[in-house]
Amino acid sequence: MKRRILADRGLAWLCLMGIICCLSANSVIAAPLKIGDLTPDASVSPISQGPFKLKIAFTSPEPGTVSASPLWEMAGFTLQYLQMAPGAELLLDHTQGIVMIKVMTGELKNLQRGPFAEPLTARTTRVSDPKVVAGENGAMISIVTQTSRAPLKLQKMEQAAVSGPMSDRLVWKRVDALYEWGKTDFAEVPFYNLAAFQIYAPNGSKVANIQFWTAGLGVNCGNHDHSDNHTDPFCEIHQTFLNGTDAGGMVYLDDAEPEVLQPLPSGFEHGPHWHFDPETGSALQRADHSVVYPSHRWQAGGDRIKAIDGREDDHALQSYDLWAAYELMVSEATMDLQSRGK
Repeated sequence: MKRRILADRGLAWLCLMGIICCLSANSVIAAPLKIGDLTPDASVSPISQGPFKLKIAFTSPEPGTVSASPLWEMAGFTLQYLQMAPGAELLLDHTQGIVMIKVMTGELKNLQRGPFAEPLTARTTRVSDPKVVAGENGAMISIVTQTSRAPLKLQKMEQAAVSGPMSDRLVWKRVDALYEWGKTDFAEVPFYNLAAFQIYAPNGSKVANIQFWTAGLGVNCGNHDHSDNHTDPFCEIHQTFLNGTDAGGMVYLDDAEPEVLQPLPSGFEHGPHWHFDPETGSALQRADHSVVYPSHRWQAGGDRIKAIDGREDDHALQSYDLWAAYELMVSEATMDLQSRGK
């Protein structure tokens, strides 16, 4: 009988030790990662056709971990793209500057932040929390940090030069040197574009295009409604890095007023401008697959600078807006309208 009691105690002790080991292993997996300690594992490869320059493809992160792109820098802003596994925790580094986070897919549950602000509203993307925690479906995010190297005003496009992997491919060009519509509508206008990245999920599906734009004082960037984009439709969100006047932003047309200006201060993003299917919450598409949008544009604040030698690009009074356009695939552009009472 005594031997049996001792054996039972020994078995119980072994079970207890096994539970402790399992808990310890889980605690290691769940421990927050530090963004500065991430080793970039997402592949980056050149794109040979079309306007975009680099493809970023995430690996499938292990539970509690993060798949990370390399780091780029533009105009004193660092850029990094991450795929967080469900429940992953990431400690941010606020010593490097002002941290801004754009959610592309999933949710950061501690911030209660998904991909979209409410339609036709604006919200800040700046984050002061020490960490972010991915939701139950994970989160794909863009982390932009405004460092001390960022200028107070972007007066020359050379200030916006990009450094980082394959940055020789990431070169700003004025739209009249890039596109036919640029030649006809924006000749000699200080309006620049950099179609930079295509982002792919671990399953191989494309999630978003990311391109960057600058516009000099007073530049009207042209109304459009996406009705001509039916071969590769997308739904776009703009995030401001630098607002040259604090007055620039999105202009859209609606039935009540001919034009509505939605200012987007530095660090802000806007909510959806596209229309939704009221039954499914998906982006509403026309018969040709183009997304239904009101006419809209970016409008830089202030007044145009009188051209010197036929150019406005580099001028002591110039103050460019600098922003990112996240062109999400239509499959990612869904909102739960019922929970919002719409």
